[in-house]
Amino acid sequence: MEICYSTDVEAFCVTMGQGEIARTAHISDDVMVDVESDGTVHGFELLCTPGSLTDEERAGLVGRFPVAAEALAAIERLTRLSG
Repeated sequence: MEICYSTDVEAFCVTMGQGEIARTAHISDDVMVDVESDGTVHGFELLCTPGSLTDEERAGLVGRFPVAAEALAAIERLTRLSG
């Protein structure tokens, strides 16, 4: 898992897969998930911090893509370290 933060768009980008992106699932205006053709999660884009996600956004993301829980926890750890 690779996590980066883009200061240009103020977004966290998490890359987990290595294949090509087949589609993007829009969880909300602030949360997108890139999915490969075999259903593997390629990555996530968060236009907010994990702590700013609503309960509905978090449930929708982790409910559809359970691997997101690990990514959110990793971003939360990083934001605590940098704060």
